[in-house]
Amino acid sequence: MNPSEAFSEALTCFRAGNAEAALSLCDDLIAVVPSEPGIWHLAGLAAFSLRRFAAAAHYFDRARALEPANPAHAINLANALIKLDRDAEAEGALQTALALDPRSSDAEIALGIVARRAGHLEDAVLHADCAIASRPDSYPAWVNRGRALHELGRFDAAIQSYERAVAIDPQAAPAHAQMALSLLLTGDFERGWREYAWRGEGSDLVSRGRFDRLEWQGEPLNGATLLVHAEQSLGDTIQFARFLPMAEARGACVVLEVQPELKRLFAGFSSSTVAVARGEPLPPFQQHIRLMSLPRALGTGLDTIPPPLRFRPPPASGDRIVPPADRRMTVGLNWAGRPTHENDRNRSIAPELLAPLGDVAGIRWVSVQKDRPGIMPDFIELDLGPRLHDLADLAEAMQGLDLLITIDSAPAHLMGSLGRPVWVLLPDPPDWRWLLGRDDSPWYPTARLFRQGERGHWADVIERVGTALDALRDEKAVSPPPGLD
Repeated sequence: MNPSEAFSEALTCFRAGNAEAALSLCDDLIAVVPSEPGIWHLAGLAAFSLRRFAAAAHYFDRARALEPANPAHAINLANALIKLDRDAEAEGALQTALALDPRSSDAEIALGIVARRAGHLEDAVLHADCAIASRPDSYPAWVNRGRALHELGRFDAAIQSYERAVAIDPQAAPAHAQMALSLLLTGDFERGWREYAWRGEGSDLVSRGRFDRLEWQGEPLNGATLLVHAEQSLGDTIQFARFLPMAEARGACVVLEVQPELKRLFAGFSSSTVAVARGEPLPPFQQHIRLMSLPRALGTGLDTIPPPLRFRPPPASGDRIVPPADRRMTVGLNWAGRPTHENDRNRSIAPELLAPLGDVAGIRWVSVQKDRPGIMPDFIELDLGPRLHDLADLAEAMQGLDLLITIDSAPAHLMGSLGRPVWVLLPDPPDWRWLLGRDDSPWYPTARLFRQGERGHWADVIERVGTALDALRDEKAVSPPPGLD
């Protein structure tokens, strides 16, 4: 097979969805014809589709070096660099592409992504508008515009942008799923749950692709076994577990598949529900549903959210995780979430910003922070992180807390589900489940919400938390630590 035939076969494989074979053929071709930019470019496309972004960046960079006048190489290189969180390099490549083609909508779309990730939201909207001016039917431009508008708090305009994207490509999932977040945040649950059904319909979907049957739609089950599989984060699983008794009420024998970190917490919470960890063998079942699809199947509205599922922490083994305190209040603190979370840069708080809380007298501070290296606030007296092996351990520890102060992460949901006081510190805009303009939550009656007054600024939030903590301490007539009388 000569190089031309081999390249044609590689292209055919790639178009047929066999990126692995296409990449292998391209690598063989590169060894024979190393100066042909088209081969390097196709190899980059194949590697990108396989999510091998570092390799894709290498291939696209070589293609650009061999054919610098072709803006497509720079744009695709930038897209790979964005996946690698190398946004500054991506922006440089995109500016090069725009210099070659000032009307490139693809370059503007990618620049909008870089701007949004950097928090330059107005610029992100402008880049999307430039892309749309060049190509009004650009689905990704309308989606990116909607995301930037959502983060700016312009939710009606964001929804309109997503609607334009859906009109262009009704079967593409991202616009539906992103629109759901705006609808749910603004309290439109009926429409929001409908659009939320599109989440994960692309390459990120894990759960639904394992089964060859449709999801349960809420009809009576008359004793049939329903597999409910958890998805997304640990906090989501804890939050949406409240809907399991409602599924049981419709005649389901429920098998709940959860993340391994949650199995011990969920074990035995219901005599009629079996909890298995993801990866363990599943018992036979007749129907299935994703956990976060239950509200739609059950017709849940903003005013009909059921109470949290009350977990029963397993009996303490050995010494108590949180030993009894002196006369001070024991307050747990969680300031950072999983770093890979898409919005972690906005929801997590740098520990040094929490320093004013250490000035509040009469508090014994306990860290429930897990698996987050870095500086710990110097006012923390007890670090529970090394002792928290799963969420059951955390639930046990929470029994010794008078209050938990946390960012929007799993501990907030667990403390709320235990019916214990929890203060949640929220970025602007918040995640959809916390809604807008209220300091309470229909999901957790014991929660109090502290919202950013200005996007990205935590100082005012921390000040208000400190003031509220002072008042709570006085209300409980808690004594200050020795030496502060």
